[in-house]
Amino acid sequence: RAQRRRRSEPQLTPAPLGLPDLHKRRETLEMVLGQAPDLTDAGWSPPAGALPAAVGCYRDDDGKLAALVWTDLTVAAGLAAAMAMLPRQRVVEVCDEGDLPPDMRESLGEVFNIAVAVVATSDAFHLRLADVEWLADGLSDEVCDVLEQPRAALFARLGLEDFGAGLLSVALV
Repeated sequence: RAQRRRRSEPQLTPAPLGLPDLHKRRETLEMVLGQAPDLTDAGWSPPAGALPAAVGCYRDDDGKLAALVWTDLTVAAGLAAAMAMLPRQRVVEVCDEGDLPPDMRESLGEVFNIAVAVVATSDAFHLRLADVEWLADGLSDEVCDVLEQPRAALFARLGLEDFGAGLLSVALV
């Protein structure tokens, strides 16, 4: 009697992480912020002069960098202020100063942590916020490399009532 070889189970590799549809994720953003943001498409490349003031770095279970979410200073300050229920004047002051103070950095980190639901577009991926990097402190080479050559990226204009508007971007590794 001939021995049959067992067929090995096929290894299913999940499709690569895809870009989120931010309009479909509006509910998640509203839950995080306590208000519905105004989102408009800002194209597939960064608008001229856009600078990543704050960069949320999301890693997979193997510790590999999988995605970045970054904002300009106006959105960083607005998100932090919305999370901490700070007045608009504080956002104006922070934008004039050019950097977020420690308490607002902490609030923005909380927003980025909860916003993993915006980035994780598939149940096949488990992502976690590993770090938040700040332009004012210098960005790591790893983050700069992804920002310069992402596998995919989207850019949205994010407006928050009472806090102004600016750029929010998702970049995939």
